[in-house]
Formats: sequence, structure tokens, C-alpha cells
Amino acid sequence: MLIVFVLCFLFCCFPGVLLLPLYACDERLQRIIFVLFISLSFWVCCPWFISEIGMRLGSTAIVLQALFIIVFFYVHRQSARDKIKMFFSGTMKQIQLHHLFLVLVVAIQIAPLLFITLPPGCDTSMHGYITRLIINNNGIPHSYKPILPVNYFGSYSAGYHLLTAFFSGFEVSLLRYSINLTTIVVYPLTLLGFVFLLRQFFTEKVAIYTALVYYGINRTFIPTVFWGGNPTILSVAFCLFGAGLMLYAINSKSRLLLFCSSLCIAAIALVHAIPAIILVYLLPIGYVIVFFRSSNRKWILKNSGILLLLVILLLSPFLLHFRNENSPQLLLKIRNWQNDMMHHQLNGNLIHDLPSAWVQLLDRTGIPVFVISVISLLAIAFYKRFRTVLISLLFTVVIYLMVLNSAYWILPESALLYPERVLFFMIICWSFPFGCLLTMLEEGKKEITLFNRKLKLQAIVLVLPIYLSFENIVNQDLGLAMNKSIEFNRGTQNAIDWINAKVEPGAMFISTYAGTGMWLPAFTNHPTLGCHLHFIHEVTHVLDSMRASNAATYYFVTHNDSLQHNDIINRIDNKTKVFANNEVQIYRDSIK
Repeated sequence: MLIVFVLCFLFCCFPGVLLLPLYACDERLQRIIFVLFISLSFWVCCPWFISEIGMRLGSTAIVLQALFIIVFFYVHRQSARDKIKMFFSGTMKQIQLHHLFLVLVVAIQIAPLLFITLPPGCDTSMHGYITRLIINNNGIPHSYKPILPVNYFGSYSAGYHLLTAFFSGFEVSLLRYSINLTTIVVYPLTLLGFVFLLRQFFTEKVAIYTALVYYGINRTFIPTVFWGGNPTILSVAFCLFGAGLMLYAINSKSRLLLFCSSLCIAAIALVHAIPAIILVYLLPIGYVIVFFRSSNRKWILKNSGILLLLVILLLSPFLLHFRNENSPQLLLKIRNWQNDMMHHQLNGNLIHDLPSAWVQLLDRTGIPVFVISVISLLAIAFYKRFRTVLISLLFTVVIYLMVLNSAYWILPESALLYPERVLFFMIICWSFPFGCLLTMLEEGKKEITLFNRKLKLQAIVLVLPIYLSFENIVNQDLGLAMNKSIEFNRGTQNAIDWINAKVEPGAMFISTYAGTGMWLPAFTNHPTLGCHLHFIHEVTHVLDSMRASNAATYYFVTHNDSLQHNDIINRIDNKTKVFANNEVQIYRDSIK
């Protein structure tokens, strides 16, 4: 399974390989990150255009990949083998301790692939059935039917689901594996995107250590896998890489590379809207800072307009399908949800909310992040790096105000400024003072004598944060590998096979929410009361339409339902049992 996924993953990398000559950096790791993100950005953006002209996505992707590979080997026909050998031999010579740390963390992140059958998270099951709809249509679907009675598609970004469909080869039989694999690989990608952004400010060594520390010690990034926020994390990864690539292009005055970054910027919104809206608030501040610190202001002004037009062009098919669903009932649900995310500690009283928002911020990011960041800020202030201090504080204030805004909804598009996801960017912001501190220690070659031995102060400063980071990553990884919330064993697979073979199309299933039954839409293509719904679909008429359906009704009862005496057990009286094994029992409503 893992080998198949790696092959599919590498197969998707050729768009980035073709554009690699534009990226002049000599560091192997940065080039690998460039290829990965440019390629994934391409496969997030292009399906909208392929589907718009009515072509089948799977076969068109194969043709495109074949063309990319042919062009690559034609251009490099004389030296391809030599370049590949030089790449790997040069890579081995460049490997240092910080690279080994990075490889270790990536390996830890990938490890759950060997142990879990389905990742946890109710949202993950929704991503599964959206992917199934893409596979059904072999492209962007026109509606959510037959799974939901929704006659349109497009309000919810589908970039993550498109990648999952690509990794499954558009084969339903491989859907379960691609869901699991795509879920896990998002998190190492985010770490690599973080490294790429920090590399624009620091040495690769400092960038890797800083990214490892802040990626691991926070309480926000990795735990999202347990509720299924993987598209949000992937969108953040594109934010990190896209910002880094724009900075590199500006510093090197590479117009073509700047235009390439439009793929990544468009991919942010095509994967998930929330990080895109947050970035809309943060990017102008960064743009102003870069503009006034740069000596290439005319070049920036001239090309940033073209970049914006390219991003709009890449987003145009998605925007044409987008429907505004902001009804008063929906906005109230989202506002209540944001309030819940802040543990109901913000009540609209500014004097009360100012400290309460800060307490919630610290609770969600974790005290170690705050303590290390404050110490770093004080240290670089002591060494008179006031510009870095001021910029960090500026972004901190802006992000804090976005968190506080969840109690007031003053800012435009407040419905998409989920406070717990705004904090992703707070963690990124706080990493820069720490990176600056490590850089000063590296440049100053500061040492101390301990036990009659001279030790680098930079290494000592890293010991505790690296330890906390690794401990947190390992604990989260073990928690994911050992998570038993989703049962998908042989008995479950047999039940699904029976449904696919025997149950008539359009039949409705009733199952327990947050159990195995919520995966039925993805694996059986049947509507299910008990599946996870996004806010934009969680409106009364959708559920009412499903309940009022005249189609045959089946009840999917698992072994856990029986043990826990869930409500579904009380609903199967007088129903006909049509399937049973040790894990699953299926009943049919004899009335319909």
C-alpha cells in the first residue's frame, strides 16, 4: 500500500520538475520542496479547467503526465542519468545533523500508515464521500447527489479531495487507502512548507530547527488530524510555501518564478477557504513591509498586479461555481460554533474579552510556545534587533484582534475567521524571534564552558525545545496509531461488499453518528442519516429531505452500537434483518 502511494506521489511530481530550472537555489532539500508544492498546486488547480471543458479527469491527467515525462526526458535526453546520479550523490554529501532530525520527524509522521485502517475524525468521513463524488464523476461533480439532496457543487473547496482522488487512481477499490494516506502526508508537507518559508530569512540549519520546534511544541497543528481538519492544514501548508516562494522570487527578481507562485496562492483557496481569508488580512501587511524594505519597488508594483490577475484567472472556474450560502440561520450556527471554540469565554464585553481572548489563545497554542517566544523576543531585543521585534509584535496584534473578533464579527467575512484556526498563523509569527535568536548564536559562535568542555550555546538553547517538540510529535503519532474510534475490520468490509452487491441504488441508510456507519456514503454511494455534514449543507431542508425520502430504508448496526445501547438499537424493532456477521447487522424497514 505504502509503495503504491509513493509511486503515485512521485508520478504527480513532474509538473514541478519541469519548472525546477527556474528555481536557482542549490540546496537539495529546498529543490525537493519546490517540486512537491508546485506539482501539488498544479493538480489542485487544473481539474477545474479540465472539468469545465467536459474532459474526464483521470484519463486527461494520465495524458498530461505522459507529456510532462516525455518533455522532461527529451530536454534532458543526453544528461538525465548523469543529473540523477549527481543529484543523489550531491544530496548524500550535503546531509547534516539537522537534515537527519527532519527525516526522523517525517518518518514518525508517516508511521501511522502502517497501523491504522481509517483515520479518525467525522470531517474525514465527509472528505471521503466528497472524494467518492469526484471519482463517480471522473471530475468536478455537478451536485452532491446521490449522497446528499444538494443540486450544486462548489461552495466547499475540493482541492484536498481532488488530490485524494488522484492518489486513488480514480479507483473506488483504492479509496480507503488513499483517504488514509492523504490524511497522514498533509502534516509532513506542512512541516516542509514551514521550512521553506523560514529559509527565506535564515540559514537552512536554523530554518529546520526553528520549524521542528514550533511545528512540534504547539497544541494546534497536529491534533487537527483527530477531528479531520486535514484540508485546513494542507491549505496552511500552501500558505507557507506560497509566501516563501514569493519572497524568493522578489529577492531574486525572477518574474517567471513569481508567476509560478500564483499556482500555490490559488491552491490555498481551492483547498480551504478559511486560511485564504486569514491570509487576505495578513498578506497586505507583509506586502507593505517587503515593499518599503526593498530596492526593487517598481519591479514589485509592476509584477504584483500581473500576479493578482493570474490568481484570479486560476480561481475563475471555482468562483463561477461558487454559491453564497450565508443565510441568517447558517451565520448563527457558525457564530455559535466559533463561540464554542473559545469555550464560551467571550461575552461581548470588551473589558472582559481582552484578557479572556489572550487566555484562550495561550490555552490553545500551549504555554511552551508562549514562553519560548517571549524569551526569544527579550533576547533579540537585548541585542537591539528592534525591527524583528516590532514586526513580530505587529503580526501578533493583528492575529490577536482576529481572534477577539469572533465575539463581535466586525471584520468582513468574520464567518470564515475561525479563531482556533487563526492561531495557526500566530504560531508561525512567533517562530521568527526564535529563528533570529538561533541565527545570532550561530553567527556569534558563542560558547560556554560546562564540565570542563566547551559547548555551543545554540545547541544548549535548542535542547529543551527540541525535546518537547519530539515528545509531542511522538505522543500524537502514537495516539493516532493506537486510535480505536473507527472500526474497519473484515466484518465491516464484508458488510460493505454486501451493500454494494445487493442493496438497490438510492436506498437510505440510518447509522450512528461518529461510528463506522458515517463512512457508508464514501464506500457504498448511499445517502446516510448519520453522516457528517458541512455547515453550508447543515440546513434543515437537507436533513428533512433525506428523512422524507420514499426510498427503502436500511439500518446499519455495528457491534459497538450493541455494546453501548445507542439510540439506533431502539429503532430496529419490527425491522427485517437482511445481513449479519460478528461485527455488523443490517436491517430493512419492511414498510418501504
